[in-house]
Amino acid sequence: MRLTKDSRMTGKERVRAVLNHESTDRLAFVPCIDPYFKSGLDTPFNQMNIYELQAVCGSDMLRGVSFCKIRFDETVQHVHQENSNGEIIDFYSTPLGDLKEVQRFTEQSPYIPFPTEYLIKRIDDLKVYRYLLHHIIIEADYENINFLIKKFDNLMVSCSVEDSSFRQLLTKKIGVENFVYLFYENQNELEETFHDLALHFNNQLHIAAQSPSEVFICYENTNVANSSPAWFEKYELPLLNTYADIVHQYGKKIFIHMCGRINQIIEPIAEANFDGIIDVSPPPTGDIDFVSTIPLFSGQQKILAGGIECNTFVLKDLKIFEERISILLDEIPIRSGFMLGSGDAVPMGAALQHFEIIQKLLNFKVRKNTA
Repeated sequence: MRLTKDSRMTGKERVRAVLNHESTDRLAFVPCIDPYFKSGLDTPFNQMNIYELQAVCGSDMLRGVSFCKIRFDETVQHVHQENSNGEIIDFYSTPLGDLKEVQRFTEQSPYIPFPTEYLIKRIDDLKVYRYLLHHIIIEADYENINFLIKKFDNLMVSCSVEDSSFRQLLTKKIGVENFVYLFYENQNELEETFHDLALHFNNQLHIAAQSPSEVFICYENTNVANSSPAWFEKYELPLLNTYADIVHQYGKKIFIHMCGRINQIIEPIAEANFDGIIDVSPPPTGDIDFVSTIPLFSGQQKILAGGIECNTFVLKDLKIFEERISILLDEIPIRSGFMLGSGDAVPMGAALQHFEIIQKLLNFKVRKNTA
């Protein structure tokens, strides 16, 4: 079974046209399809390579492709351990001290582990962490990109890049509560770590931008529910603007994954340097009203992608699902700089029938607008 697309442009042509603010035959479709969704499908689809599944579901853009390998030099001893209970332990030994990080997969999240012991626990750990950053070796690896571009020559192939140093520390390496204490008690030390981690990520981005990929997605997860508008504008936004400036040096494009609550900061987002935001969600996952936000983005020549909320994707009543997608598409001008996609990732419980309906509606909208 393969979903068909009755349209004139290829997926690659369609996404490229949107990125260049040109006309398309229909709305591009760029959902975030990952192994969590795949695990809920029946055989043979749950056995497919994730990129084959993305193509089967009618996506115009492949996602989740890496571009480099990372290792430490001989001054850092790194031990990685995966236990049968889903626990992942990473231990780092350096001349300045040791760090330990523990993450765990759960039944509810079998593909994205949750931190149960953060890497950075106290102020002295920041110096050790900066030592790690100074002794990382980044090696370009474009083999998979080249393979996918050749195999799926009708689709856009995007690469994933790291989130900003601010959000990496806030949500992954320190944790929100401890981050707040460190920020107010040792702001200079924390900002120095922002800076060093940002330099490391910028170096990665230069390597990514020299790959054959035309598009990059930073999975930032911007969200004022665990940060603040002030912190976003002071710390996070400048780092993301630098990402965009680096990618643009090479004639490439970058999206920022913003699936959470961003309505309070939507105006500075629209004015930012990056080309658009992706996986944007209406309530309850996010808080964006697409009808009012699309004109704001179009006025800044920014692209907005997403729109199908997670709870919509798991509707068992396919008629209700079709009605909701129809209403959304009727509210979106075909030449708006909008790309249809998932709000956050497509959840487990979504079915291939949902994607068949989406393709039918996208193509019907083409015929209706050209009749």
